[in-house]
Amino acid sequence: MNEKILMGLCLFFTIVSCAERDDVELLDIVRVDSLIYDSNDNVEDIKNVVPLFFTDDYNDSMLYVQRADTLMYEAYNAVKELYDNKAIDDIRRECASVFYRYRNFFPKVSYPTLYTYMSHWDFTVPLLYVESENVLVVYLDLFLGAESKLYSGIYDYIRHRMDRKNIAGTLSYHLAQMAVGDRKGYRLIDYVVHYGKVLYLKSLLIST
Repeated sequence: MNEKILMGLCLFFTIVSCAERDDVELLDIVRVDSLIYDSNDNVEDIKNVVPLFFTDDYNDSMLYVQRADTLMYEAYNAVKELYDNKAIDDIRRECASVFYRYRNFFPKVSYPTLYTYMSHWDFTVPLLYVESENVLVVYLDLFLGAESKLYSGIYDYIRHRMDRKNIAGTLSYHLAQMAVGDRKGYRLIDYVVHYGKVLYLKSLLIST
């Protein structure tokens, strides 16, 4: 994104965010994790609800293996314990607030549907936003809190990011990276300018 345009938008957004409404609606949600681990539905039933999450060759045998993974079941039970209905509603509202602010930059962007899922321990992607599909995926097993026993052996600097309170911040950072675009070069100043823009925009998206 052009630097002058970005800075102009940031200035505009700083002004209009002060007038943000308090009654941001909750995002629509689909609990894919519950469909897999808390139901007896077969593959076709699940595919009918969330076809984006499964390839054509995904079958009942594969689903059985996924459900038989005791470590993932333990992780899902930890998710259920931490994320009750109120906590899920809080996440829906917080993510909707981030998109409410983001849409001040990009009004053509729609509010996505929020899908909760299990990561299968891919720590590099705690959430995923696909604008073309209007989909936001949050891997709740990667936000169980730094002290979760399931994170034993993970570096501390990674564990401290794996907290429920960091979901909105992680989303804001992801959207800010998308908006700023690619880094312009490989000099130190290029890194400083690029990540300065990203962090500044992130701070606007999560401001209250």
